Amino acid sequence: MPKFFRKIDRETVLYVLFGTLTAAVNLSVYFVLNWTFRVNYMVSNITAWVATVLFAYVTNKLFVFRTRSGSWKELGREFVRFVNSRIISGGADQALMWLLVGMLHFNSSIIKVVNSGVVVVLNYILSKLMIFKPREDRAG
Repeated sequence: MPKFFRKIDRETVLYVLFGTLTAAVNLSVYFVLNWTFRVNYMVSNITAWVATVLFAYVTNKLFVFRTRSGSWKELGREFVRFVNSRIISGGADQALMWLLVGMLHFNSSIIKVVNSGVVVVLNYILSKLMIFKPREDRAG
């Protein structure tokens, strides 16, 4: 079996599954707001980000990384780390929307779909390295 396939584990498969669902939530909220209600693409993008962050935190915590918090305080710190990492990827998404749609006048729908792929990869890296680490690996 090729080396790549040996590296794929339960966590990776579930992240891809829930990452796809998270992207679907993001795109659904964005397109409903932007196409149906004619909400500005930047406002639609921010609103979709908020819905996505909440959905992603629950699914990543419970199903993908399966971390358990020892206290409400630890849960709160984990959630803050999660939101902070999502601010990084959400900021990248928003900046790309502003640049590619607002400044260079590319189609907002196409850019939103492309950005979703970039965001999923960035979020996995941030989640794996900064947020959902086993308790014994976390500092402070």
